[in-house]
Amino acid sequence: MEKKEAKLGEILTRKGALKAEDLKDALKEQVLTKEFLGDVLIRKGYVKEVELMEALSSQFNMPFKRLDYAYIDWKFVSKFDPSLVFDCKCVPLKEEKGIVEMAITNPLDVWVLEAAEKAADRLKVHFALITEDDAEDVIKRYKIYLKGRYISS
Repeated sequence: MEKKEAKLGEILTRKGALKAEDLKDALKEQVLTKEFLGDVLIRKGYVKEVELMEALSSQFNMPFKRLDYAYIDWKFVSKFDPSLVFDCKCVPLKEEKGIVEMAITNPLDVWVLEAAEKAADRLKVHFALITEDDAEDVIKRYKIYLKGRYISS
């Protein structure tokens, strides 16, 4: 995963999703709160989560995926420790030719990136971005799957 030169704020302003004065305000607040810039931008209502994810996708050269109506192979997900999904909001999506695709909500969360790579064991990991809403929805769907699996066992 190689970071591009453009900064998040620059990408969002260039795409017309963020005003320059709102970026300045958010950057000032980020210094005070130590939050990720994207979190400040969303909290203050300057950008929508989808706009942020699209910009991060561009910045980090990662695909952005919507999982709200996507088929998820729960048997594949179940090959991994459930804490990967529940605690890290990291969703194993598929494995192909020794590469596992993992969906994450924050490409800057080193702890989650390391947990995903450790969980993949010998497989190479490719990351995709998903929204927090999609991650929360997947968690709910996975709990339902696990509940049904343990009831029928």
